[in-house]
Amino acid sequence: MTGYEPPAQHPYPYAGAPLKSDTSGWAVAAFCAALLYAVCEVTALLASVPLAREVQVSGTLDTVSPMVLLLNGGASLLGLVAVVAAWVLTCVWLMKARDNAFLLSPGIRQRRGTAWLWLGWVVPFANFVVPFHVVSDVLRGSEQRSRGNTSGTALVGWWWACWLAILIGGRIHSRMLDGVGTAEGSSADAVRNVAAVLVLLTVAGIVLWGLLVRRVVDSQARAEVPATR
Repeated sequence: MTGYEPPAQHPYPYAGAPLKSDTSGWAVAAFCAALLYAVCEVTALLASVPLAREVQVSGTLDTVSPMVLLLNGGASLLGLVAVVAAWVLTCVWLMKARDNAFLLSPGIRQRRGTAWLWLGWVVPFANFVVPFHVVSDVLRGSEQRSRGNTSGTALVGWWWACWLAILIGGRIHSRMLDGVGTAEGSSADAVRNVAAVLVLLTVAGIVLWGLLVRRVVDSQARAEVPATR
């Protein structure tokens, strides 16, 4: 599943030939779903701070404000729906954008096949590297860059670093929150500190993702399919 079957070439390829599809609509939808997920995550993280404080004092959820519980639980539930929607929309957009990237830069190898484009986000361990390969290859092909040109690599790298930190930090935060109020659990202050870092990473991550999506869309809108005859 590491190979990639390229799209059918334009029947009459020439400089200025149309791309396989316009991906801007899918790009906007994918980003909006990712933005909703980011908002839900930030809301849940902020609500976790007063929740941890109340549990640390009383040792039970009974004294926690219903509003805090609603914000934390509701945001987490809505965030789960949003992340599934973002996954589907992002994968559809990447499929179409990758087809365009191949037409623009047929000499640039797309390292992952279609199955991994979908599975790479959810398969354990593979999700630490496969999406980075997919997105970086799409960007490189969209900008019609050679293998030796590293322009744009930093943007993808910083975005992916934020995403990995959010994945790992989110699990740590959840375990810390579950342990508040227990003998060996974390303190509310520790939960607050981790939540603050995750909020900053989430905001940075969604901004970088927006810049990355726009860069791919704009590059494909400006590019021309190379002439073959």
